[in-house]
Amino acid sequence: MVNLVIIGAGDIARRRHIPGIRKAEHGRLFGFCSRNLERTRELAAQYGVKCYGSAEEIWADPSADAVLISTPPASHEALAVKALEAGKHVLLEKPMTLREEAAERIREASRRFGGKLMMLHVQRFYGPHRKAKELLEQGEIGRLLSCRTFLGNGNMHRTGGLPPSWQDTLFDVGIHRIDLMRYLAGAEAERVFCHRSSLLGLRGAGEEAPAEDHVIGIFQYENGAVGTLISSRCSCGEDRSTELFGTEGKIVTYRDGHGLILEKRNGERAFFDFPDGLDQKELELTDIHEQFCRCIEEDTEPPVTAEDGLASVRLAAALERSDREKRWVEL
Repeated sequence: MVNLVIIGAGDIARRRHIPGIRKAEHGRLFGFCSRNLERTRELAAQYGVKCYGSAEEIWADPSADAVLISTPPASHEALAVKALEAGKHVLLEKPMTLREEAAERIREASRRFGGKLMMLHVQRFYGPHRKAKELLEQGEIGRLLSCRTFLGNGNMHRTGGLPPSWQDTLFDVGIHRIDLMRYLAGAEAERVFCHRSSLLGLRGAGEEAPAEDHVIGIFQYENGAVGTLISSRCSCGEDRSTELFGTEGKIVTYRDGHGLILEKRNGERAFFDFPDGLDQKELELTDIHEQFCRCIEEDTEPPVTAEDGLASVRLAAALERSDREKRWVEL
């Protein structure tokens, strides 16, 4: 049984990570640590687990096997490296960091100290996406030609308010589908192009330029497939479908009331629905926490590695550079 301590007590920790760990067969919620000691104490008392006053207390506790880092990404490098150095395994929220160099240092620490580091790129574990990967590998739509993916929410549109600066549309929202497209394509991107917009024109306090709220990215993959990403903070309604087009058919997820639709070139159609499929406003619970604990107990490679986390940050950074320099960026 893996004893897991959650670092960070925000909304995602409460809605996704606490229930995810508690349903894991090979993991146990062991404690909490956050900057807000009062909140930490409340959560620890609520779940009957340990309260850590600082990260250093976790590093010094031999009973704490692993940490789940659910803090803003600027803090990820220091926490992940220290955890690995202390002999703890790490389950790390996306994005790995906001800068490629910092992500590389985390990757190197996981190699140097030997602990497991797994990324919380949870969208790979959603039922429709797992099924899409399975159908692709079975050759159901032939050779993959192109993919289009959309992920957006309407928070800024509804509230007229800005999220924290680190929750930007590219690194916070788009990173989900940057990883998903790389996973589904089964190949690395050779070059990317990006255009970022401020459709609502909202400005943060003291900011001269409005915040970007809409991102369009184009990916040219090594296997010849082309991917298009649209990530938005001003969407209205359901905005999370993915379309995969091959030489023999297409796959569509989260469309027309179905988790996945397979349509073959000959006109045959198959519909797949999933019992845990929820409205986009709800967080879907997956077995990602269980998978992390199992890779520790069985001493196997994590399903989503430090290399995967670094690759997503590298792609997001390349998209950012493309938008800034108004050109294709080679990888």
